[in-house]
Parts: sequence; structure tokens; C-alpha cells
Amino acid sequence: MHDFSARERLATVFFAQPVLNAAKIGGISPSETANYPYLSLKKEAPMLRTMTPTEFDQWAIYFVADYAEDLQANYGYTAERAQAEARHALTSVLPHGIATAHQQLLTLEQAGTVVGFLWYQQNETNAFIMDFMVLPHCRGQGHGRRALAELEAQLRAAGVAEMRLRVAADNPRARHLYEACDFQLTGYNMSKRL
Repeated sequence: MHDFSARERLATVFFAQPVLNAAKIGGISPSETANYPYLSLKKEAPMLRTMTPTEFDQWAIYFVADYAEDLQANYGYTAERAQAEARHALTSVLPHGIATAHQQLLTLEQAGTVVGFLWYQQNETNAFIMDFMVLPHCRGQGHGRRALAELEAQLRAAGVAEMRLRVAADNPRARHLYEACDFQLTGYNMSKRL
């Protein structure tokens, strides 16, 4: 073990104090096992994991309802047509459920509790988020930001250069989340009813 000089110990205490103060405010605690004169923060367990078949069935209900609502609000579909189109979209793009090639279906989990779901497609250079939802009673707690940050880190490590997505015009909460996570507006989807 390195023997630190008085100057090094003083510098360590001086620079560590703001972190210790943050610990009191934000509940961040330094690692008790560190053998070095710097502080490390406790690492949270990964939030994203592969969706189970049962979770896929649960998510599919949410997806169809949410997508049907989007089709009604943004494209003027009737409720019946929107439901049929949403079901068709799900079964045509995910014919084998969680086993469909080139599709990643993930569960967001916090402390053993499911808080949301994420579906994305990936190729060699980019990933497109097809659906992302935090369960209504779990919103506003930072789960969305944390899941996107974790996904970004995984994709970056895999050599993916860009994440893309579409957000509905009538969903300002989602747009705010994506902008806060540094997504940039790249265009508009537009339609005209005939």
C-alpha cells in the first residue's frame, strides 16, 4: 500500500469534502471498502434486462393500447381501426415475440420491481427505439433517464454510433425526457387526411 504524504492526505480531504456533503443531501455514500484515498460511489444494479415471455404478454397489452391511442389522436383513426392496426403492427414486426431477430425487448427493473419496458431495433451503426414506456405510477422518479443512459452505454460499448426514435407530437413529457437526454430534433412526421 502506498504511503501518502501529509500534502496528499490534505488534498484528498479537501477534494473529498464536497462529495461527502453531497452524500448528506443526496444519499450518496462512499464505498467503505476503498483502499485508496479517493471516494467511489456505490454502483446501482443494472436496470435493463431481457424481457420474459410473461412480461412480453403484459407489455403487448400496453403497447397495443398506447399505439392505438396514438393512431386515434394523431391520425384520426376510429377506435376499432386503431386497435386493429396496433395489433397488426405488433404481430407483423414481432412475429416471434421476444425471439424475433434484430429486436431487443427489455424490461426496466428497479429494486426487483418492474417499472417499464423498452423495445429497440439495432443494426451495425444505429439503434431505433421502437417503444419506450415507464409505467404511469413509476413516472417522475428518474427511471426513464436512467434507462436511456444505461442503453446508451451498452450501445456505445457495442460500437453503435447513433440512437434514434420517434415521439408523438401530443407527448410533451416524452419529448422533454429525450431532449434532456441530448436527443436532437431531426425532422417532423407530417400527414394530411384526404
